Amino acid sequence: MELDFRVAGTAPDIECLPVSQSRDDVRLPTVVAFIGPNGSGKTTLLFALFSTLRFAHASYGNSDIQVFIPFFAPSGLSATTRVEIDFDVNLPLCGTIGTSNMLRYVIEVTRDGSKNSTAKVSYESLHFFPKGRPRRLLERRADEPAYVSSETKLRPRDDRLAAVSNLTGVSAISALGAMGAGIFPELRNELGKIGSYYEGESFHGRDEQIANLYSNAPLAVERLEERLPQWDIGISGMQVRQLGNGKPGLAFAHRGLDSPVLMQLESSGTKQLVRTFPFLDSALMQGQLSIFDGLDSDLHTDLALEIINWFRRKETNPHKAQLLCSLHNTDILEELEKEEIVIVEKTREGATEAYMASDISGLRRDGNLRRQYRSGVLGGLPVIG
Repeated sequence: MELDFRVAGTAPDIECLPVSQSRDDVRLPTVVAFIGPNGSGKTTLLFALFSTLRFAHASYGNSDIQVFIPFFAPSGLSATTRVEIDFDVNLPLCGTIGTSNMLRYVIEVTRDGSKNSTAKVSYESLHFFPKGRPRRLLERRADEPAYVSSETKLRPRDDRLAAVSNLTGVSAISALGAMGAGIFPELRNELGKIGSYYEGESFHGRDEQIANLYSNAPLAVERLEERLPQWDIGISGMQVRQLGNGKPGLAFAHRGLDSPVLMQLESSGTKQLVRTFPFLDSALMQGQLSIFDGLDSDLHTDLALEIINWFRRKETNPHKAQLLCSLHNTDILEELEKEEIVIVEKTREGATEAYMASDISGLRRDGNLRRQYRSGVLGGLPVIG
């Protein structure tokens, strides 16, 4: 499967399709929405993307990170898994202009054919693109010494490279970053800024941690309080306070009420907003990637669209942060461009397929994408009955 988010040169020059941070000859959407039936694989695709980058960032010394789950068919249990991702990162490199560069990360893992087998890294590489052409920064194969270029600020015979060659269950980027080698600590730090929000990998339901997060980010509290009155949900302010059990919690001032309302008594939509705002706000402030499963869960259509538009508008997204999300509310399609939509569906064999709406031949820009999706023109419709 291949998804190419690059915008065609014939697309109009609009603020939601800006020039890439790293290359002035490439435009990228600031929002990419994955649309498709329940169970089609939207969460799996977002998880695969985030977990691959998290593996590169944090797998060294962290046995809790489990990624590269195989497709549980007989052929999938023994097949090699290969993931290749191009991404922009704030990392100056010799021979390039500016501080932002596009990198290509490739990883291949193998298994012994059983469901519970541990995936082992058989190949890993990292390239950058001076003058538009790929050039190796790092490359390693199983049981071979790792190669690094001079741009990594490491010597080819650095002892730490020999140590990495024996690590089959972790990323060389993560290991070299933890060892303080060359540019890798900085790269590891940048990858660590990529945020995600989805069941099992988020703070969902763990409100004590959310309260701690806000207590350490007073500017995020200020920005949230600026937006609360605009959302017309009756809340005029938020406080981080100590609860009766001595743990931190969130309390909300409501118009017309004398006492604040604790987080657990708020509506599911309000909880969703408050829990997710720090991740979205951090991405917007730093120009980072945010991966969000079920963005429109428990939210009114207009409110979900407003959040999406934070990323689509230059005014609220001056640093070109990017949001990848899954949606179920098809009304939102009326407001999106075809370059911002990925259609996800399953084959008869149960495998996930995905493609850009902009790749559909004859799809007009001035057409109503919601109507076309509901009519089956885009594909990815649920089959009921």
